[in-house]
Order: sequence, then C-alpha cells, then structure tokens
Amino acid sequence: MAPDPKKNRPSSLFSPTPIPEAKAYRWDELLPPTQDALRDLIAWLRAACDTSTQPNQDEHLSTSLLISGERGTGKTTVLLSAAQALQDWRTFLYGSRKLEDVKPELDPLAQLFQDIEKRVIWLDPLDLEPLHADANLLATFLVRVSAALGQSETGGSVHGGTSSSHSSLLEESAEEAWGQLDRLVQDATLMWEAIRSTDDRTRAELQIKSSDTFTDFQPHFRMAMEEVSRTLSIPRFGSAGGPQVLLVLPIDNVDRSIDHLYSIVKLTRMVSSRRIWFVLAAGAEEFQLFMERSFQKELITLGQTGIGASGEAESIAIARRQAATTLRRALPPSYRIELDTVSPDRAWWYPYGPGDQTHDSDARPSLHKLLDGLKLPHRKESSRGEQLEHFSALFDIHKRLDGEVSKAYHESLQVNEQDTHLREKSKDADRSLEEQSPTPQEGQKIEAPVLTYAARLALSIPARTLQDLWHALYREWRRQEDDGGEAGDGAVTVATLMLRRAIDESDLPAWASEQLHNRIIRRNNRHKIFLDLTGQPVRKDKRTTLADVVEWPRWEEEEVRLDGSRNWKKDLSSSRVLSRQLHLRRFGDLILRLDDLESPGRSVPLPPDVAGWFMLLHDVLMLSEEEEPRVLVETASAQEMTPDLVVTLHELWVEHSALEPHVQIEFPWTLPRWETYFDFMLFTVQWKAALFRAKKAFARTDRSHLRFAESCFRFVQAAWVDNLCSIAGPQRGKWDWKGTLFASDALTEQGGIETNPLEAYEQRVRRHVGEFYRFVQAECRHYDRSWIGGQWLEESLPLFMLPEFAPSPLLSRLLAWDGGGMNDTGWNSLLNFWENHLHLLTRNRELLVRERATCSASYERLFKETGRPMRPRFRERQWLNQVLWAWFRTVDHDNYRKGRKLEVLQLLTPHELQELMPRDEKWRTELAQEAEPP
Repeated sequence: MAPDPKKNRPSSLFSPTPIPEAKAYRWDELLPPTQDALRDLIAWLRAACDTSTQPNQDEHLSTSLLISGERGTGKTTVLLSAAQALQDWRTFLYGSRKLEDVKPELDPLAQLFQDIEKRVIWLDPLDLEPLHADANLLATFLVRVSAALGQSETGGSVHGGTSSSHSSLLEESAEEAWGQLDRLVQDATLMWEAIRSTDDRTRAELQIKSSDTFTDFQPHFRMAMEEVSRTLSIPRFGSAGGPQVLLVLPIDNVDRSIDHLYSIVKLTRMVSSRRIWFVLAAGAEEFQLFMERSFQKELITLGQTGIGASGEAESIAIARRQAATTLRRALPPSYRIELDTVSPDRAWWYPYGPGDQTHDSDARPSLHKLLDGLKLPHRKESSRGEQLEHFSALFDIHKRLDGEVSKAYHESLQVNEQDTHLREKSKDADRSLEEQSPTPQEGQKIEAPVLTYAARLALSIPARTLQDLWHALYREWRRQEDDGGEAGDGAVTVATLMLRRAIDESDLPAWASEQLHNRIIRRNNRHKIFLDLTGQPVRKDKRTTLADVVEWPRWEEEEVRLDGSRNWKKDLSSSRVLSRQLHLRRFGDLILRLDDLESPGRSVPLPPDVAGWFMLLHDVLMLSEEEEPRVLVETASAQEMTPDLVVTLHELWVEHSALEPHVQIEFPWTLPRWETYFDFMLFTVQWKAALFRAKKAFARTDRSHLRFAESCFRFVQAAWVDNLCSIAGPQRGKWDWKGTLFASDALTEQGGIETNPLEAYEQRVRRHVGEFYRFVQAECRHYDRSWIGGQWLEESLPLFMLPEFAPSPLLSRLLAWDGGGMNDTGWNSLLNFWENHLHLLTRNRELLVRERATCSASYERLFKETGRPMRPRFRERQWLNQVLWAWFRTVDHDNYRKGRKLEVLQLLTPHELQELMPRDEKWRTELAQEAEPP
C-alpha cells in the first residue's frame, strides 16, 4: 500500500540539500558490493604486510592494486572507508553495539584488522582529476611520505594507528629519513620534468646529471623507504625492533586522462618497494582503453604511425599490444578487485540493509516505499478490471501472482541455474530472503518481491546511480503530496530522468544517443514527454534456450477414419511431414535493438539499464489518460511481440521442388498484441512457474509413446490459453491453479498426464474462454488489454488448434465443448464469429504458413545460391506456392480434416489449393531453367 499521506505529509515543499559525491561509511552502512571490495582490500593489505618483511632484492615488483568498476559503483567510497577503518576498526565494524550483539560472520574480517593493526599507514589520497597533466607525480608522492613522517615526528595522528612518545629515538632516526627524502625530492624534480633550457651546454649537463641520478635512484629509494618505515614503526612498536610499517598511497580517478594514466604507471614502476603499495581506483575498461590511447599518442608524436588505413590499423594493434604488456607487468590480472553493481533485490530495500529496524522510518523511506507512493495514470475509458495503481506495480508483480504460482516461480529460480539473468550478479546471490530484506517488526509480513525483467535491468545499477534514483523518487513523492498534480507525472519524470542518465553514461555511439534524446524522447505541444516510435526504431531480439522437446512419432502419419477410430500407417505420399516436434523454451534475454533511421542497416543493442528504463517509461506512458497518445507506435506483428516460449516445428518434404525440397518450418506460439511490456513479462513469469510444476510429467521415460505426446501437446496448449486469459481478463494475472492439473497428483507425481484430469482441465479452460469473451463484449469499450485479448480469441484461437500448432486432429479437443454447457453465451458468440468470418480466418492461415516459410533456413539458402539474378520474384513465388501446396495437401486431406472435433475447424482450409500448383508443362520447364547454374 502507498504511504499514508496524512502520516508522512511533509511540512514544506521538497528542497534539495547538498549530497556528497562519496564519503566514508561504517561497515553496516555499506552496500554488499562495496563490502566485498573492502574485505578483499583488507585481505590484500594483510598479505602485503607479510611480504614486506622480506628483504629488498634486485627485482621488479608489482606493488599496485586496482579497484575497478563502472562509474558510481563506490570505488572512492572504498578508499575513504578503508582510511576510516584503519584509524579505528572496532568503531568501523561494530559502531556502538556490544560485542555479544555482533554477528559472528564479522569475526574473520575483525581478525584481518587485528593482524594489520598499526602496521599500515594510509597516506593522504591523491586525486588525479583536479591535478594538472604535467604535474610531477614523483615529487607529489614523496611529499605525502614526508607529511606522514612529519605527523609521526610531532606525535600527531596518522592513518593506521596512534602515536606514542619515543622522542629521542624518533628524532635520531627521523633526521636520517628526512635527509634521504630531501635528496629524493631534489632528484625527482630533475628526473621527472623535461629539460627546457635553451642553452645547449646547460641542457647537456642537465641531461648527464639526470642520467646519473636515474642510475642510482632506485637503490637510494629502497634504502630511504627502509629508513622511513623503520622510523614510522618506532611510535607504534617501540625501539625493540618490531615489525616495520607498510605505506599505502590511494590514487583516485586514475582514468580521467591518458596523460595521468601513463604517468601513474610510470610512477609505480620507478618507485617499486616492498614498503610501498599503490591502490588505484579506475574503471577496468577505461584503464585499458586509455593506456592504448597513450601509446597511440606516443607513436603519433614520434612519427611512427603507418600510412593509410592499413598503417593506422597496424599502429592501433601495436598500441594495444604495448598496453597489454605494460598492464600485465604493472597490474597482473590477479591484482584487481572488481566492484559490481548493486543487485536488484538489494536495491529494492535501499537505503536499508539486512536486519535494519528503521526501514519504516518516515523521514527516509525505502526505495520500494517511494515507488509505491507514486501513482500511475489510468485511462478514463478503460474497461472494468484490475488497474495498476502505483509505480511499484511495474517493478514488483508478486501481487499479480497467485500463491501457488508465486511459490513455483521462486522454486524454479533456485533450481534452474541456467537463467542467469534472474540470479544475483553480486556475491550476496546465495543469501536468503531474510538476509536480503529488512527484519519485519512484530505483526508485519515482509513478502518477497518478484521483480519484472525490466525492473531487474533498471535496478542493476551502480551505488551512486541508486542514490540518485532514491533522491529523484523522494523529490517527486513529496511534490505529489504537497501540490497534488496529475497522476503519473512523478513516475514519468523519474523514468525519463533515469533513462536520459543511462543514455548519457552508456557506451552507445553518437548517432544512437542523438536519436534517443531528440528523435524518440520528445515533448508535445503541452510540454509533455512522449515516445515517438514511428518507423520502428526499437526492435526486439528475443533470446531463449531449449528446455524440453516433445516429438510426435517419426516417419509415420496418423490415419483418422470417418468413424473416429485411429490407425497408424506408413506415409506413402511423395510430399509428407517427416517429423513434428514441440519445443518448450526458457526465457533467456530480451535485447532491444536500436535501428538508425537515417542510415538503414546500422543498428546497436541498447545497454541493459537503458533498455530497462526504456521499457518502464514506455509502459508508464502507455497507461496515460491523455487524449493525445503518449507513445506513437506502428502496429507490430504477433510474432515480433511474442517471446518464443513454445514453438511447433515441422520438417516437410516438398515433392515437386527441384530447388529446396527439404523445408523446416517453425510456428512460434503467439500472444495478443498487448501494448505494454509488463503484460508480456507477467505472462512469462506465470508460464515459467507452470512449466516448472509440470516438469515431472515431461520427464517420463517412454517419450516416444503416442499417448505421452498427445497428453503433453494437449496440456501445454490448454495451459497456454488459460494463462493468456488470466492476463487479459479483469484480474490481470492471478492465474488460479486450485482444482486444476497443477495442483493434482496426476501432474506432479505421475509420469505423463492422466486422461480424465486432462479432459476436466480442458473443459475448465473452455469455460474460462467463454467467461472472458463475455466480459469483453459486455465491458470493453476501449482499445485496451482485454479488448486486445478478445481479438486474439477471435482471430488466432481457431488457428491455434490446426496442424500448424497442433499436428494432430486429436489435439483440437480444446474447442470441443463437453457436457451441458452449450448455452454459454460467451462461447456461442465466439463460435458465431468464427463461422461468420470463415474466409478471413482461412486467408490468415494461408498467410501464416507463407510467412513462416519465408522465415525458414531453406528460403534463405535459396537466395544465397550463386546464379543468374533473373526474375527473383518468380522463383520466390513459385517456391512458396510449392511449399503451400505440399503443406496443405499433406495436413488437410479428408481424413485429417474430418477428424477435427469442431466443424469450423474442418472448413478452415484453402479452397484454391489447386491454383497454387500450375498444371502445365511450360511452368515446369521455366522452373528447371531457373534452377540451372549459369
């Protein structure tokens, strides 16, 4: 439910407050990806402290550690929080809690902090973003070491421990350390900066001196760091020769420019020592790319780039190899800590974490409560039925799922490890729901969210973006409570803001960003946001994986006699269906592809967060009650809109085709052309739960038996229609399994499906179809979800029972009403529509087969063959006519047609089959000539 306006009503309009870009947090305030990175960093420092006790040798050391991740994932937060933890790790871990109240899983981390206590000095961080490109980084580093030495000498606080009084020994040791550092700073100025003297003699002398200094610099540097480490250890461990300290220099924003990046790598190679470690924060991809650019710049400066396109490509390849070699030496792959984005389930409860008792705070509500507080628009003329009230409904669909469906869906996520797009990306993937969700207060029930696919894409974002989303939602929520405003304005504002941000921070090419910002996301004459999708600039690329296959007996055809009896015989006809299969698929991914409207043929996939927020904004605008449409879109085909969750596959042998006689035709099962992504995602979730519940039935050993194939086809077909009616109906989801096969032993415990429960389930589905169609006729006065569902029943359901989808007349029983229910007005109206539109349905069936034939691999091979490019339209037309003639001749012979249980299905066959196949020899001659090679 939405927050109570009276209870949470603010005293004044929302006023923005300064938000820090990054700051130090206590352990329990950090998000899981940041906690994981910080834990790895402390473990690295623990290992570095152990290796620092080994004596320095003549060796090249890699003493740099890279903390990488997308922008905003919390790299700077890790550095700042590490500095705070090293100052007082007990307060950092436990806060004001008593030790007995601390979770035992913190014990290993506490042990790591104990092991490095007082042994690590965290130097002042070096931020490269405001630094000049020509800055002397070597001198900058030595100045920070001098500052740490000065703080220790004066007894001041240094990151990593507190000073104690050992003045005489410290002064004596510090004098030597100061002297060596002063010499290093002077040498750094000479070595690092370019010699700009105009006098030749002076420049030559400086070059000789610089060479001599560089020769002795590294031995002198190691000796100086040994002395500095020894001096800094005295205030911590006394004069008895305790362990020496480790100096750590954090360097932030390393990937801001190619000059800075090259200089940092140069610095880490020059000052390698077991007493010094560098912790770099940068994006991994930007780090690699900028290093390549720096070598390209060097090649261009030296005039060593090739000539022409081939020379440029060779120069790029050289720069890439040089960058890879340099990074492998300076930052081996194992010396990197990756910061992931926040998981969607964790983002749902932001800013509160597991066990936080303040998740109901009025002053700082959680993200899902803010989403629940923003209202969605509604169409004034929409049909009576379930409406999506709040913005959270487009994210979390658990309220749209029946209890048994929700249970089966969660079980499928735990068992099915192949659906990686729905599993946590971060290391907290295996944590239980209780750990992911705030601890409920007494009498309060916390339900597990079932996030839609679009929501998971949109909420898989960096920590800083998540913070921006929270503030945007909070601002719109308070504005809605204060000044009212139109329902849906806040949701549109937030979705548009997040979509534009995702576009700007993505790696989309310039043309794609320009088209999204200025061509697709626009404002109308009322200054309202709308999406212009005319020309279909955004297309769907559906990714599914094969879950199961149900195959009809191969190489044989079923003969259905006029008396209804069955017989099996070898198919002796020339044109025949070689095999028929039902493919059950798992939903894997939905990739939105953006086409360049100015340059046909150029396209790019939308990044996940861009795709997620695009789908959410699209659905919000589709629900708008404005008189003018907020989404301008051209009608897409049913095949394009439907995820390929079930496919009926046929292998056809075409008798008279001399070009491509073997044709494999796929018929994906269709859904209504719903206007929102939400309805398709809801159908997919319910279907996934249904297949998981039915998996024992599909696991029968004797899968080649006719009865198994028949029962599985009939069950899947009935479940598909039942699921569809639940989405299109007034309840919008809430697929009820009570009293059906899904809740009976016939499905969950037996191998295969029992006949009587299956027939009862089909009768129930028929009753649901009649009730839904009656609702459409009585209540629907607007082009909405239910009206579109009713249109599917009128135009697609009868085709759904024909051999294209159900390769046996026995499978048409779903439309054969059994028992005394023929007086159902909704069902009778639907039958009347089919009978009155028989010619239209027949034509649609012919077009369906023709369309699927053009999508076959045989059709593609036909036009990839080399030959004379003469009369391509003739070849296409004649080959398709051959396929249609062979198809309908095989599947629509008299025995097949008369075996269908419904009379209207017997009549749904093209009468002009003979016209598809010319009978004169002239056509055969032309076709043979067309097939000959040149």
